Amino acid sequence: MKLFIALTFRPNHWQFKKIDTFRRRFDTKFLKSNFLQMTLIPPFEMEKSLALDFMSEATEILDSHTIDHSDWDNMRFTQMKTLRSRPTLLGLVPEMPMSILYCQEELFEVAGQYGAQFLKKKKQKEIEKNILLPIGRFFDPIELEIGLDTAVGEIQLPLSLDIQDVLVFEKVPGQWIPQRALYKKAEEVNQRQNRFNMEIA
Repeated sequence: MKLFIALTFRPNHWQFKKIDTFRRRFDTKFLKSNFLQMTLIPPFEMEKSLALDFMSEATEILDSHTIDHSDWDNMRFTQMKTLRSRPTLLGLVPEMPMSILYCQEELFEVAGQYGAQFLKKKKQKEIEKNILLPIGRFFDPIELEIGLDTAVGEIQLPLSLDIQDVLVFEKVPGQWIPQRALYKKAEEVNQRQNRFNMEIA
């Protein structure tokens, strides 16, 4: 199986709508997947027989890092950045809280224990350094220049987006689809409320 793990965001702010509108025009992958997602663990291959056990353990890791932790409420983005690849990627740079960074490191470690083979041979530290929220992909330098000018005019930084969940995406012919939720914000909020109700009962 080919998988990756990503944070997704709740479409409840005008900033989200601005980004979504921009992506419709400048992200060539928008039609294949309209999820606004930020990759935590980049695409890797894993034996199907091991993937379910890995996802169960990853869910436990997320539970341990998110419970009663406000770092997972929202994500702040402070600047734009391009990554020179094919195509060139335009994205927003996040301020990564330490609890999310620790969780990411643990997910990397456990994925390795389950035999994950990353599709692009990059070092973990390089991957962590270049985490972006992708908003545009460009094959042509002129299109990139137009996209950058448009992004600067339409997307006001810094901005914050509410975290919605952490999803495992699976590769199927022609696209990536959400396969399993490792963490859902709504469920975590309900758990907090249930604990609060029990304490005052």
